[in-house]
Amino acid sequence: MKKNKLKNKTIYNITKLKLQVMDKINETTELKQKELLEKDDEIKKLQREYQQELIKLRADNLRINKCSTSLNYVIKIHGLCKIVKISFHKKEVICYLSFDKHIRFLDWNAWNIKTIKARITLFKGHKQEVTSIKYGSDGLESNILSGSSDFSVCLWDIRTNKIINISTGHKATSYDIEYSPFVNIVCYASYDHTICFWSTKMNNQEHCINTSKNKDNGIKCIKFIRSKNNDCIKTSTLNRKLAFFFNSLCHTDFIINKINKICKLLQKVNKYN
Repeated sequence: MKKNKLKNKTIYNITKLKLQVMDKINETTELKQKELLEKDDEIKKLQREYQQELIKLRADNLRINKCSTSLNYVIKIHGLCKIVKISFHKKEVICYLSFDKHIRFLDWNAWNIKTIKARITLFKGHKQEVTSIKYGSDGLESNILSGSSDFSVCLWDIRTNKIINISTGHKATSYDIEYSPFVNIVCYASYDHTICFWSTKMNNQEHCINTSKNKDNGIKCIKFIRSKNNDCIKTSTLNRKLAFFFNSLCHTDFIINKINKICKLLQKVNKYN
């Protein structure tokens, strides 16, 4: 009897030990499976992030290719005609001038990858090459100003591609154009040494000032600089000389007093029209 009891007890202990071992094995297996699943999730997450980065890189590469191809397209268009100036009108729109008398707006938003073409808006009106352009601001975003070797300055409506108004105050090429701090008054400089003020509301309201009697190469650029006390017009000539004109009543220079009178006169004209 004692032997049987001892045998049964031994069998019981062995069975219990086997069950414990099996439980331990199952627990270890579950932990390993859990770890594998977690690692698998991490790998999938990394794959997703990699794919997202790859998509971004492809999109950036597409934009670069688009830009490169668009510039090549412009160069091909003007293979026999010199480009004078290129500038951004908006983030996706390039404006460029050439010696074929036209202004062109190239819109990347309308880019066609299959045909490698972009929508180009053409502005026709000048009789000779376009030399300068200025974009409107402060309520004049739909307008652009352009100067040309045909001695004219044109005000355009970019929605219709047509000329709204035209000024012919110069006797030589209009090199640069600038919007003055005064509403609807444009200032432009020329090879003929003159600075002209033009009210875009009234076609006949043009006032020009001869800035120099010297035989230099005319005025190349002009810029309004806002200051606390005065509105300053800064000009540069082709012979590398710089001239500064201040719009101030206390200044004794004849030219500056004349500029002040012209601006006041054009302001009055704008108020009554």
